[in-house]
Amino acid sequence: MKRILLVLFVLSVLTFTVFGQENQNETTGAPAQTANNPAQNTTPAEPAGTPQTTGAVDLGTIVLGASPYGRSLQDLPFNVTVINRQAIEDSGAMSIVDAAWNVPGVMNWTFGGYNSTSYFRIRNGLSKETVVAINGVRFINDSLGSANLVSLGAEMFESLEIMKGFGSLLYGPDGAGGVVNLVTRRAALGTHLTTGVQFAHGGLYGLLRTYVQGSFGAETFRALGSISYLDQKAVRIPDNSGTGFPEKVKGNSDANNTSSLVSFGFNNTLSTVNSDFTAVFTNSTYGVPGADSSPDTHGRFDKRDYIISNATGIKLSEMIELKFSLFFNHTKYQDYERSATGNDDIFRFYRYGADFRVIIKPVNKLLVTLGVSQTMNHFKQEVTPTPANNLDYLEGVTGVFLQADYSISMVQFTVGIRMDHHKGYDDKLVDFGTMFSPTFGVLVSVLGDYLKIRAQISKTHRIPLSGDYLGAWYNPVSQLNVEKNWNYEASLESSVKKIYTAKAVFFYQRSYDKIYYEPGTNWWDPMTPKNRNKQENIGFELEAVITPLGTLDLSVNLRIPLSFGYSRPKDLLTKKVLYSSNNQYTFTFGLEAELKMGLNIGFFGKYVKNYDDPASPYPDIYVSYLVLDAKIHYRFKIAKKDARVYIHLLNLANKKYAVQGSWGAYTMPGFTFMTGFEMKF
Repeated sequence: MKRILLVLFVLSVLTFTVFGQENQNETTGAPAQTANNPAQNTTPAEPAGTPQTTGAVDLGTIVLGASPYGRSLQDLPFNVTVINRQAIEDSGAMSIVDAAWNVPGVMNWTFGGYNSTSYFRIRNGLSKETVVAINGVRFINDSLGSANLVSLGAEMFESLEIMKGFGSLLYGPDGAGGVVNLVTRRAALGTHLTTGVQFAHGGLYGLLRTYVQGSFGAETFRALGSISYLDQKAVRIPDNSGTGFPEKVKGNSDANNTSSLVSFGFNNTLSTVNSDFTAVFTNSTYGVPGADSSPDTHGRFDKRDYIISNATGIKLSEMIELKFSLFFNHTKYQDYERSATGNDDIFRFYRYGADFRVIIKPVNKLLVTLGVSQTMNHFKQEVTPTPANNLDYLEGVTGVFLQADYSISMVQFTVGIRMDHHKGYDDKLVDFGTMFSPTFGVLVSVLGDYLKIRAQISKTHRIPLSGDYLGAWYNPVSQLNVEKNWNYEASLESSVKKIYTAKAVFFYQRSYDKIYYEPGTNWWDPMTPKNRNKQENIGFELEAVITPLGTLDLSVNLRIPLSFGYSRPKDLLTKKVLYSSNNQYTFTFGLEAELKMGLNIGFFGKYVKNYDDPASPYPDIYVSYLVLDAKIHYRFKIAKKDARVYIHLLNLANKKYAVQGSWGAYTMPGFTFMTGFEMKF
């Protein structure tokens, strides 16, 4: 392993080439569009509690993570949603998680303060079943394999790529829910400086955020640096008369965070040799208040993240291209207020490895990709004052994969298979052996953009992570079986330029030995990880954007974004719906008017219906809720420099609502006034 990493590192330094980053096209400034939709600005993707934006996908964008070589969205047989830079800015998102607010089937599971805990969950899966990557490098930062992303400032990223139900071929076998790939900003030609400030008051009680970003770009060299700081004093929750939880400022919900990005790259004049280096650093201190049923129980954390990667490749000819990358991810967080144990715990996670791929184009309509990867995961827990409980485990995964893409007239196929071998490097971890993950996808363009049909089948595995059966908060178990998931998906998509775009997706997932967490008899009892024999998840997702004035040359552009997502997870042995999965369905809607003078006004809403567990002790108010938001954006120039100012009104009705986490229900902020200003030099 050390020899492999050393050889690849030397080659990386010598060749200065890029893997993964070459697909990041510069944003054109056009509103985001629905993935796979070449014609229009479509479904908005927005944060929870943040007004919706102008769309979700940029047509011309190349999907970085969905394909190992880079293909346009409309050529992919899989459904991919990309939220571009324009949509991120219009959302007013502070954390990058916020930008996916109204993507159907995607839940940004946030509780505590705004800057406390936020995860991606796809189609009612667990957060650890969603693979989160930064420029293709997987991001894991807690003992259970979930990626807490609130510390990552939204200004650091060019786009989000959301792949629901697949992605195991390129990212490893454990993404049963899907993959979210975060693409960092890249320097454009010339010298640029951007600075901005955000302020919020009300439900987000006393929040201030500032950021500065500078870049330099030339034909052979580019560099970018970004830094942001956020300070949040507390969260204010609205009145809930009659339920026992009155209006108050929620304790232990303050937070502060610093995040930074450094990236630079080289390329030769012939564009056959280029290289990109990326480093992301975060430093956060935040409180996680207790659930409404146990408000005095909470934790407080210091968290630091380091993600460093270098991506390299050589274009040998028009037929052959070599790509390889090295990556290192280190997360440290310290829980210094463990009320249950009084311990001062430090958790460390190391993830490092290498990836090598050969892309061959033997004929015009065929692409073959062969790859091999090696990843090491190192988990350490330091417990005081009881060092006897310390944990130190090393596990590795070796992967080999093959993918072939072929097109015939209006039909395009993708066939691939991945083999992963898992090994625990001590006698306390289980060797799970070798697993195979096949993938098949087909795209039929019946009438071009007017009607497209997609279908895909894939298999994923989830290997029990060390935290699944060794974590301090959970009852240790001797062994868990590997979770196996079969994913089936079909979709119809139609688009008429400047009039409408619409997409319907139907999915079915069958799981064996699904890993879940069985709670104790009381909230303070640890949860026990177990395997559920058989489980299914069936559902559908609808998206549409209507532009009623799209064909008229007027000074105003009206857009009506709509989305609906339904999911029903069910235990096939007991025939019972799994209430712990929360969302039964979500519905988002909006009306947005964009004036040519630079003014953008929008009104948006999101309705969430959770499964009503008859055994739940929580009030009915937590079962469903409707949140209404509004926004005003104005773009203008100061001394010929681009500037924008915006106002967001979040939770207009001061709605009392909550999300349900592992430890109970967490009340969300009430009405919040947010404003911001940004200027580009």
